[in-house]
Amino acid sequence: VTVLLPNGVYRLKHVGTGKMMNYAWGWKEFAYKPIFLYNRDGSVEQTFRFRHISNGKYEIDIMHKEGGVMNVWTSKTVAEGQKIGSWSKAYDDTQRFIVTFINSNTVILRSAQNSTLAVAPDGSSRGYLKLVRYNANDKNQQWVIENN
Repeated sequence: VTVLLPNGVYRLKHVGTGKMMNYAWGWKEFAYKPIFLYNRDGSVEQTFRFRHISNGKYEIDIMHKEGGVMNVWTSKTVAEGQKIGSWSKAYDDTQRFIVTFINSNTVILRSAQNSTLAVAPDGSSRGYLKLVRYNANDKNQQWVIENN
């Protein structure tokens, strides 16, 4: 049975570190605006709007005024190791994610283009998000979803 997340604005707390998913407004890294882990600060950079598109696929809007949507940094085909950032809407599956529930409030975000890949922080001190091989038991891929 597929459980759908209601459309709405949420905060995501990383299970492995307790830090929040955070949009990098006002600066770029790797030629794009990354999404990374940061201490909870209550800022708009830590809020994301989930919009169900179809078949369990969601577009995830950046709530900061700079806007954009969560995006796999690629031109066509997603692959393991590719970074996650914000970009203007392209209306394709490089910008859509499947919300997979682990329990009632913990999810994994899987690529809608390749569901064998999931969003997780890299091993850097900043914890930049990237795609990794999906593993439902890996706490590094799990996010507690909180109402805003």
